[in-house]
Amino acid sequence: MINLLLVSGIILLFLVMAKAADAVVYNCRVLAEKIGLPIFFLGLLLGIFANLPEIAIGVNAFVGDVPEMAFGNLIGGIIVVLCLVLGTGLILNAGIKTDGRTLSILPITAFLLLPLVLGLRGKLDAAAGLFIILSFFAVIIYLYRKNHYIAGHKIAFVRERQTARQMFIIALGMTGVIVISSVIVRLARFFLDRHEISPFFVGLFLFAIGTNLPEIMVMLRSWRRKVSELSLSALFGSAMTHVLILGVFVFLKPVATVIDASYLTLLLFMAVMLSAVFIFYRSGRLLTRAEGYVLVLLYLVFAASQLYFAEL
Repeated sequence: MINLLLVSGIILLFLVMAKAADAVVYNCRVLAEKIGLPIFFLGLLLGIFANLPEIAIGVNAFVGDVPEMAFGNLIGGIIVVLCLVLGTGLILNAGIKTDGRTLSILPITAFLLLPLVLGLRGKLDAAAGLFIILSFFAVIIYLYRKNHYIAGHKIAFVRERQTARQMFIIALGMTGVIVISSVIVRLARFFLDRHEISPFFVGLFLFAIGTNLPEIMVMLRSWRRKVSELSLSALFGSAMTHVLILGVFVFLKPVATVIDASYLTLLLFMAVMLSAVFIFYRSGRLLTRAEGYVLVLLYLVFAASQLYFAEL
């Protein structure tokens, strides 16, 4: 009986979360058209807002004096977002259009690799954290200037009540998605614990995917409403925010990095993954289903490599 209630509750919460995500996607599109801000940049901001679960986990890890856990979760989250989530979305939905420009994707991929490169010094300290934070805002400002090509809408943005209402709905909808996703993860964890599912499975899949449920839901509803550029930019924004959060944390409390085979493998994997995203973004101005399979395969290789190093 309890199992039936748990499953029913999870299904119901997913339906409610889908409605909240629908409201976010629809109002994002209307708001972008009204103020002349392209969907791509608005999606970056949405991706930033979707990272409250990672912020909460990072705070708990640093307060609990286990900053390495936050480091692993935030870097692992980038891989989940750009390999598993994006790859699966491409497989299910057959592709996303891009502008195919090097200057659109290069700053993002370079920024995402930054913490692992800085970590080669054996630590991520306040100086590294400050550099990461400044780099984040530099990339955001660059992308804003590159995308905000329509002028003359700022007055309307301030005066129109309907615009303020849409902003409120977007914020409320994303808050609902984040809160509901947290409840879903808790219920799923309780269900798996009752059936004695292995801790490795819970950690690798439930934890990694669970903290990214807001991004997953926005991605799926964006495709359903044919606003695929919103889903892509939201995933980029989410991945970049993982690095920003890490930068803030190491600025406040340095993290030692052990430069061993596991770390170098992670660095190599990140470089390969980001190179693949860079190439796919530029090729044919379209991310394809075949490229989605490649990204999912990369995630499986990453998961297998981490399991191997964990058992050494």
